[in-house]
Amino acid sequence: MRTRALMRWLLSLPAIGSAIVAGQVAHAISRSDLPSLTNQDPSGIFGNPELPPLHLVALGDSTITAPGVEPLDACVVRRAALQLADRHQVSVTSVGEGGARARDALARQVPAALDARPDLVLLSLGANDVLHGSRIANFRADFEMIVSALTDHCPVVVAGVGDLATIPRIPPSLRWLVRRRSYRFDSAMIQVVDRYPRAIKAVTWDGTPSAFQDAPNLFAGDWFHANAEGHAVFAAAIREPLERVLDSI
Repeated sequence: MRTRALMRWLLSLPAIGSAIVAGQVAHAISRSDLPSLTNQDPSGIFGNPELPPLHLVALGDSTITAPGVEPLDACVVRRAALQLADRHQVSVTSVGEGGARARDALARQVPAALDARPDLVLLSLGANDVLHGSRIANFRADFEMIVSALTDHCPVVVAGVGDLATIPRIPPSLRWLVRRRSYRFDSAMIQVVDRYPRAIKAVTWDGTPSAFQDAPNLFAGDWFHANAEGHAVFAAAIREPLERVLDSI
């Protein structure tokens, strides 16, 4: 059996496949020669205080905490707030954690988000589950509990998982695997979101090449996280979902 065929067969076995992904990807992206970037807090208040208030709570992974994004106003969370600030004074509370998986968000971030009493939630999860070997069934179950809990209180905009194989640290030999898992996890998110009328998901796979494909200028100095220009791509993807959700508030 050829190497790739053998790998595909092993990946069809959930527990073994997840272990292979976790081991291979973790080894591939460990780079002591590249900088380690600091997570940031995009919380703040944006817009005219005379406008109606809107409380946006952001939860999820490093897409929320924006390591390597300068200036911080260029991160996707603040871009979202500034998009809405022509109609509202937007208060942003971030409970995101760099490196978070769905199970982490469910255990820690969802309770904190609900305690903050949001009018709107921006949710970005899945990348760490893809890269660190989470089983897709476990991810889907955790993600559904997150969406269910949040939509009981307010509308939710879900960022989705794009093609993580475009990350420069991912070696060519693993890109087919990472791309496949990225698509499957994003599809699982679509299946969940479609069951909740108060949730809307950004389109991350539309049949066109990713904006990040062969675009190192969209990545920060660690060759792993998106920089300010990369966050502009994220913001463009959630622009229309944000407008649709705002109409429902």
